[in-house]
Amino acid sequence: MSAEAPLSASAPPELRAGRAEENLLDCRRRLELLGQAAQAGWWDWDLVTGELDYSPEWKSQLGLAGDPLSHQISEWENRLHPEDHDRVMAEVKAGPAKASREPVLEFRLRHKNGSYRWMAFRGRIIRDAAGHPARLLGCQLDITDRKSLESRFQQTQKMESVGRLAGGVAHDFNNLLTIVLGYSDILLGSPAIVEPARDSLKEIKKAGERASALVRQLLAFTRKQPLEPAPLDLNVVVDDCEKLMKRLLGEDVEFVTCLAPELGRVKADISQTEQVLMNLALIAREAMPQGGKLTIETAAVSLGEAYCRTHAGVNPGRYILLAVSDTGIGMDESAIAQLFEPFSPAGQEGHGPGLGLAMISGFVKQCDGHVSVLSEPGQGSTFKIFLPEIEAGPVPDTQGPLAGWETILLAEDEDGVRSLTRQVLQSHGYTVLDAGRCEAALELAKNHPGSIHLLVSDIVMPGMSGQQLAGELAALHPGVRTLFISGYAEDTVLRYGVLAPGTAILKKPFTGDALPARVRQVLDQ
Repeated sequence: MSAEAPLSASAPPELRAGRAEENLLDCRRRLELLGQAAQAGWWDWDLVTGELDYSPEWKSQLGLAGDPLSHQISEWENRLHPEDHDRVMAEVKAGPAKASREPVLEFRLRHKNGSYRWMAFRGRIIRDAAGHPARLLGCQLDITDRKSLESRFQQTQKMESVGRLAGGVAHDFNNLLTIVLGYSDILLGSPAIVEPARDSLKEIKKAGERASALVRQLLAFTRKQPLEPAPLDLNVVVDDCEKLMKRLLGEDVEFVTCLAPELGRVKADISQTEQVLMNLALIAREAMPQGGKLTIETAAVSLGEAYCRTHAGVNPGRYILLAVSDTGIGMDESAIAQLFEPFSPAGQEGHGPGLGLAMISGFVKQCDGHVSVLSEPGQGSTFKIFLPEIEAGPVPDTQGPLAGWETILLAEDEDGVRSLTRQVLQSHGYTVLDAGRCEAALELAKNHPGSIHLLVSDIVMPGMSGQQLAGELAALHPGVRTLFISGYAEDTVLRYGVLAPGTAILKKPFTGDALPARVRQVLDQ
């Protein structure tokens, strides 16, 4: 836009007035263009007449472009969120009474569609020649997306805190459950225990195993378990998770299962599989705010060439189907298309957190499987997960020789677990040198005249860690092997760097048979 030559002082007054009006309009157009480019809306409140003037961008922010609006302050005030109203109006009205007042606020305004948009507002008081407040100019930016990201970040931090708490509680529970399960096995193996005491012991062990499964599911729900793919029966996984899923769903959701008998197996991590079920239950819960019905089905299916041609990345073959159906609000095709994207809008509107859905997609891909979604608005949704069926291999021999003659150095700071571990290993013929802390274990190793063949150590202990002890011991006794035991969650274990490939680890709680079997395996490698 070319600048016009200024008028001379001798120009007619009407010409000068016309030129001034043109310049004023030009400045206003420039301001509106600037507001559009910056996506900033402004309003001008005349404190003398009480009238408000809005910029086009201000109207666009609230979906009001082209709509007639009242120029009274009530038009703006009535759009304030009820929770923000008193705070904001007190600040705005207090502004003119204070010298050099420039209010800076964040609040919500009602959009034309009924939703509320977050605004970041900065104002300035304009005073007349006498110093009296004349106008309040305000500029605002729509920060709804930023607020949404902040909310998600805060929620993530909360979940991380919950995860850390769950990991700490799980460590203590796993130590206690190790003692319960270990001594149950010892007593059940004793011929001195007769009925009905034996039946009572079996019930104690069964309760301990259920408690162990519950701890594992809670850690899976907070994504704190190390991955260990193994053959799984999905029917068993659904049965184990049923009680926890019912608690997540609430009493107003009917829970139904339809599980195929004699189902084949898949290879997957049990913790991840349980987490997928929990996420799908939460997704269904959010899609049924007024209650409804959740159905879980399993079946053995074959996917042929025709199906695979219409589903990229799917290979023909035998699959185990896990289907989770709800009677909720459903989705349209556009929502389904972006459903598995992290933080997708579709994942936030009645179908759970976008990261939860992205996690499900990642899990299925890890297993070389396939996931599909069937849904229509108002007709509910069905998530179908196809995991490759694996061939039934020979049943592993768990009754091999568990006894030994080697010397084992044991480092465990939990007295009950250390006593149980020593007793189990000694009963299988091993010589055990035990200590409550790594420093004491290292002193035992320095003073021991013979060979030490294996270190069995907790990972996280006060002072020296199990990993540090293993390094020091290797210098004293070359060739010594190491088996770590831990009841901590994965994130804590990772900080100690012991999950490198080839590291032997036995997770608590372990049974009386699992410990000597793992010890024998490490010694015979």
